[in-house]
Amino acid sequence: MKKVDFAKQTHWYSPWNVPALHVEDGDEVTFTCMDTWNNVMVDTNTIQARAMLGHPINPVNGPVYVNGAMPGDTMKITVLDVRVTSDATLILNDNQTCKAFHPYITDDEVVKFPIKDGVCDMFGVPVDIKPFPGCLGVAAAERISTLEQGRHGGNMDCKRLTKGSILYLPVFAPGALVATGDIHAYQGDGEIVGGLEVAGEVDLKLEVIKGKAEPWPILETEDRWYTIVSKATMEEAGMEAVDTIFRFILKRTDKYTPNHLMLMLAELSDVEVCEMVDPLVAMRCGFDKRIVPELKF
Repeated sequence: MKKVDFAKQTHWYSPWNVPALHVEDGDEVTFTCMDTWNNVMVDTNTIQARAMLGHPINPVNGPVYVNGAMPGDTMKITVLDVRVTSDATLILNDNQTCKAFHPYITDDEVVKFPIKDGVCDMFGVPVDIKPFPGCLGVAAAERISTLEQGRHGGNMDCKRLTKGSILYLPVFAPGALVATGDIHAYQGDGEIVGGLEVAGEVDLKLEVIKGKAEPWPILETEDRWYTIVSKATMEEAGMEAVDTIFRFILKRTDKYTPNHLMLMLAELSDVEVCEMVDPLVAMRCGFDKRIVPELKF
C-alpha cells in the first residue's frame, strides 16, 4: 500500500494544489493525518485556545493524483480502514466558531479525553470509538477551504463515512486530487460544537469511474445509499438531498414509477443532518437497499 508522507498537508481543496503522490487507478493509499488542531495541543490536559493563534486549522493529508481521473468522471473511494493514532481526543470549546451555542460556552478551552483499547473516557462515561474522516474530498472547480464542504465532498462530517463504506465524488480537476483528514474518534449527528478530534491514518482504495458523475456526493454503506448535500439552510439541503437520491434511483431502474418511488422513499428513507456548524449545513438522505437490491452506481 502506498503512503502519503505525514508532512504533506494542505488547507485547500484546490485544482492548483501540487500533488503529494501520484497513483494508478485502483491503488490503495494510506493517508497520515494530523488532528484538526495540527497536533499543537496533544500534550496538555486542558489549555486555552489562544495556543492555536497563528495556526490554520483543519489540515488534510495529500492531495493524491489518480492517473486517468478527469472532469466528468467519478472518483470511487472505498474506506478500507480508519485508525486512531492519538492516545487522547480533543474538543475545542470555542465561542467564536460555535456561535449558535455561545451562551453555553464560557471559555475558549481544549478538553482532553483519554483513549485506551478503543474506548474514550468522557468525564467517566465510556464511549466505544467509531472513527471516521470529517474531511474527504477531491479538488473543487475553484479553491475551497478544508473548513467548507460542497459537491467535491470536503468537510462533510458524515459519521456514516466509516470503515467499509464507499464514497462516490464527481471529479472537477485532472487527477481528482484526493485529500482527507479531520479524523473524529466519535461524533453525534450535527457535530454541534465539534467531534472528538484525533490524529490517525486512513486507508483508501481509489478507483476511477469514467464518464459518469452525480451532482452531489453519493455514499454507499452495507445496507443503504445516501446523498450528501450542502446548502445555507437545513431545509434547502434536506430537500435537495431527497431530490438528488430520487433522481439517482430513477436513472438506474424502471422498477417504480416516479410517484411510487417517492412513496417508497417516504417510508424507507431518512433525512439526517451531518453537520450544522460549518459555513454550510450538510444533510444526507439515505434509503434502504431493499428498495432496489440490484442497484449499482
